[in-house]
This record gives sequence, structure tokens and C-alpha cells, in this order.
Amino acid sequence: MEHAQTTADRAYTQDRSVWIGEWHTHPSSRPVPSAQDTATYRQLLDDPELAFHSFIAVILSPRTSHWHMTAWACRNDVITRVPVHTLPEQVGYQ
Repeated sequence: MEHAQTTADRAYTQDRSVWIGEWHTHPSSRPVPSAQDTATYRQLLDDPELAFHSFIAVILSPRTSHWHMTAWACRNDVITRVPVHTLPEQVGYQ
């Protein structure tokens, strides 16, 4: 928790970025929440230290020549797929 907060604070100081969720990959399956993912999402929402009322989860899975990405809004016991819009330019992080 401390490391995540330090990272989020640093990003906010640099360019006002805020942490709105998490992402991970499903290298050998579709980019939909697994049973383990949904259990993790419930734990995050139930954690009083985090005090989340909702968050966005992004899952990526490889395709032949590109990555497929889906986003999921997590609130209470409901996980809903939401649209993802990407910018054409690449953004670099340090």
C-alpha cells in the first residue's frame, strides 16, 4: 500500500496524473475478468484502507499482431464493460 501511494503521489506531483484503476494481462485467454479477478475486485472494494467506491480495471490479451484491450467498471457487486478510447500518439513513462 505504501509503495502504491508513493508511486501515485509522484505521478500527481509530476503531471497531476491520478490512479483510477489497475491493469494486467491475460496472455492465453480473452480479456474478460476471471473468477480470480472478480474476487480481487471485491477485496479491493471491501478494503476500508483503500476506501474505493468504484474503480476501473483494464485487461489486455495478445492477438496475432496486436493487443486487445477491454475495460471494466467495478462498483459494489457489479462489474460492467466500458468503452476504451486510445490516443494515436504514444506516451512514454519513466
